[in-house]
Amino acid sequence: ISLAQKLHHASGKIASLISVAKIHHFNKLQQDSCIYYAEQARALALQTGAKKRWAEALYFLGKAHNAKLNKALALDYFEQSLRMAIQTGDRAQQFSSLNEIGKVHMRSPKANEAEQYFHRALALQKKIGNKRNLAGILHNLGNNSAMANWLDKALEYYQQSMSIMQEINDRQGEALILSMIGYTYLQKGYYPRTLEFYQKAYDIYEELGIAEGMARSLTGIGGVYESMENYERALSNYRQVLRIHENMGGKAHQAKALNEIGRIHFLKQEYDSALIYFFRALDLQKADPAPGDPHTYSFIGSTYEQMNLLDSALLYLKQGLELARRSDDRLVEAPCLIGLGKVFLKQGRTALAKSNLEHALAITIATGFRQQEMEARKMLYQLYKAQNNYSEALRYHETYRDLQDSLFNEKNTEQIVRLEAQNEFEREKQQLAFEQERQIARQRSFQRLTLAALAIAILFILAIAWYYRLKQRANAELRRLNEEIRRQKDQLEKLDQLKSRFFTNISHEFRTPLTIIGGMVQQIRKFSAHRLPFAGKFSDLLQHAAYDGKRCAEHVGNIRKKP
Repeated sequence: ISLAQKLHHASGKIASLISVAKIHHFNKLQQDSCIYYAEQARALALQTGAKKRWAEALYFLGKAHNAKLNKALALDYFEQSLRMAIQTGDRAQQFSSLNEIGKVHMRSPKANEAEQYFHRALALQKKIGNKRNLAGILHNLGNNSAMANWLDKALEYYQQSMSIMQEINDRQGEALILSMIGYTYLQKGYYPRTLEFYQKAYDIYEELGIAEGMARSLTGIGGVYESMENYERALSNYRQVLRIHENMGGKAHQAKALNEIGRIHFLKQEYDSALIYFFRALDLQKADPAPGDPHTYSFIGSTYEQMNLLDSALLYLKQGLELARRSDDRLVEAPCLIGLGKVFLKQGRTALAKSNLEHALAITIATGFRQQEMEARKMLYQLYKAQNNYSEALRYHETYRDLQDSLFNEKNTEQIVRLEAQNEFEREKQQLAFEQERQIARQRSFQRLTLAALAIAILFILAIAWYYRLKQRANAELRRLNEEIRRQKDQLEKLDQLKSRFFTNISHEFRTPLTIIGGMVQQIRKFSAHRLPFAGKFSDLLQHAAYDGKRCAEHVGNIRKKP
């Protein structure tokens, strides 16, 4: 801002002023600062004729006043911003202004007006083509329809928004829409479907590690059990929510969780326990510089009224009413007025009771809060009956009974639908149980086959081990026998060598003399053949001797040759 001022750069200064205003707007306690800078930006834009920046400054003035709960003033600024954006052809600013105008009407609540502006924003965004913004405006249309009790229409818008979130892979946005679908099914009384969508949202938040989203989903699940009057399960979920917010440190969220726990104790008629939690919530809210939550004062006042502590009830109901009016919160304003009417009626202050109850009735008729309308008519019937004004008492009694019958029929219809949904849920549950049993049976069969295969494998391994062990034993025995054979072979070879030497020596000892003898016999035969007188006879003897010597020599030779 300083640099733009030195350079006399008006456009840069306006842009910087708007940026500062935007930053202050993000802090709910700095809305006055946001207004200050946005006003400067608007004045400079008006002076320089920068209409686009002028429209943007008007937009943030609207945002700041809306945050300060000045809804009428906020609406005026948003409409001025819209007109300026239309003049300049700035589609993005037109969309933002239309969206914010729709939100203001939605919270008034003026559902028809809100829907008109949201549809204009939707048509414009389809031309712009920003899918994330398109999903956001469909989300707002769903919220508006849900608040107006157009539940089927709300579901259609939410489904369209979720399809876009899935298309652009916005997991956090998808979880938020799943929560809203769950809440819508809760309004329709379809508890199984409600739990299904809240659980899906919780799973996504848990996957993303978003604790605040997990707490939001658990709050929704607690609301389902509360509607089913399963208060213990509701308390369990709300206590989980409280622990999450205690870990996160957010006092406002802790206070809301404490209020939810207190309400369950109130419904169980455990009023002392309810007050403990309500006052814990109130202490946390008082530590916050922002205005207190009117719900807490309303809860405390209603609890004291049930306990017949009327002075305390008046004190807190009046404070709750003041805060509700300051924030233009008719959802709390009507219960506070009815509570005050009850207290004044118990105190015998019928004029004040009548004033508060009639005001509450007018609000409930305008806003369509039929349960509270029935309560207001019932109290007015009792008031006029106590005053012996039987004509007025009869009128309110008849309208009270008609409304009660209508709500009773609606409740019965919802109960029938709920039972049908519950039956469908039970059928699905049984089907899932059957499928689960089949899966378990398949798993058991697989386990048995696995065990059988494992047993066969173990037996096969044991057989291989046994065979290997036998083979080792056989090999060891074979090695032993081979060693024995080798040893015996060595012994036999030694014996054979000894035998061979023995027979060689013997044959040598025999052959030498036999050779000599044979030689001598041959010599004698030659000599005696002509000289000896008895040569013929002697020659025969010598021939036999030579023959016998030769045979002996052959036998000795054979002995040597034998192995």
